Amino acid sequence: MLAGSLVLAVLGFRSGEADSEPLKALGHRLFFEPRLSANGQKSCASCHDPVFAFSDGYKRSVGLYGDHVLRNAPSLINVKDRFALTWADDTLRSLAQQMRRPLFGTHPPEMGALGHEEEILRKIAGDRYYKQAFRSAFPDEKDPVHFPNIIRAIAAYEKTLVSYNHAYDRWLDHKDTSHFGYREISGMNLFFSDRLGCGNCHNGRNLDEPDRGFEYANVGLYHCAELYPSKDWGLFQATGDSLDIGRFRIPSLRNVALTAPYFHDGSAETLSEVLDIYSRGGRVNSTGDCRGDGKDHPNRDGRMQEFELTDAEKSDLLRFLHALTDTSFLKNPYFRNPHEY
Repeated sequence: MLAGSLVLAVLGFRSGEADSEPLKALGHRLFFEPRLSANGQKSCASCHDPVFAFSDGYKRSVGLYGDHVLRNAPSLINVKDRFALTWADDTLRSLAQQMRRPLFGTHPPEMGALGHEEEILRKIAGDRYYKQAFRSAFPDEKDPVHFPNIIRAIAAYEKTLVSYNHAYDRWLDHKDTSHFGYREISGMNLFFSDRLGCGNCHNGRNLDEPDRGFEYANVGLYHCAELYPSKDWGLFQATGDSLDIGRFRIPSLRNVALTAPYFHDGSAETLSEVLDIYSRGGRVNSTGDCRGDGKDHPNRDGRMQEFELTDAEKSDLLRFLHALTDTSFLKNPYFRNPHEY
C-alpha cells in the first residue's frame, strides 16, 4: 500500500474535513509510538520532544541508525498555522505530505519504515488498544490499520499542538504586564523598530510571517568559493534556482528560548550569538569547509540590515525573546507521552 497508492491516499485527504476526537486521540498515541520505526526505537517524538517545544536540542537530528540527518528538527508548536513546513522545500504544503519523509526516507533513514511496512502494521494491528482505537477513528473501514490512516491520525494530533499562553500573548490579548514589563516592552519595540527590522521577516502572531517578501531567506551564515557548504544548499536543492542557494525557512520564534541550537544546522548555540550574527549582517567563518564572510553572499536577503546594540538594548531584546516562552503545555497530558501514564 505504498508508492502511488499511498501518495494518492495521502494527498486525497479532504482539507475541509473536521478531525474527530477519536482520530486525534489515536494520533496522540501514534506520535509517541516507537513501533512505527524499523527497529522499534524511534518515534515522531524522538525528534519532536515536548520538553524542547517539540524540537530535539541537537544541531542536526539523529536518524534510526545514529546517522545525522541534513538539518535539525524544527518545533511543531502551532504548526497548523504554518505555511512552509520544512527548512528547505516549498513543495510540501500539508502535514501528511511532510510526514512521508521521516517515515519512509532513506538518506539517511529517520524512522526507516520503507521495506518494513508489513512488519510494522502487524505489530500495530495486533495491539489491543490500537484495534479499538482504529475502529473508533475510522468506523467506516473494515481494515483501517494502514499507513495512510496512520499518517492522517498523526497529522490530526500535530494540529492540536497549540500554544498561545506566553507572556507576550497575554500582553497582546489583555495588556497583562505581570511578566511582560518595561524591559520586555523595550525589547519588543526594538525588535519591531525600523532600525533593527526583525519584524520584516518575523511578524504575525507566531513571529514567522514576513511583513514583506518570501517565507525563505539567506541570512548570511556562509559564503565561500562554492557559495555555501556543499552538503546543504538549502531551497536550491528543491527548486534548482541559483537565487535559492542558502535560503531556508524563516522559523517561528515561539518558545525560541527552548529550541537551541539555532539555524537549520544548529550552528549557533545561544540567542545572544544569533543577535550578534544579525547585527553585523552575517557571520564570518574561519574554520570548516566554507570559510568566508556570509555578509558578502550574493543571495543574502535584502530584508536584513546591520545595526548596533548597547549592552542594555541587547539585554532588553533577549528579555523579549524569552517572554515568547510558554511552558504551560508541558503540564497538559495531551502534550505528553501517553505510553508513560
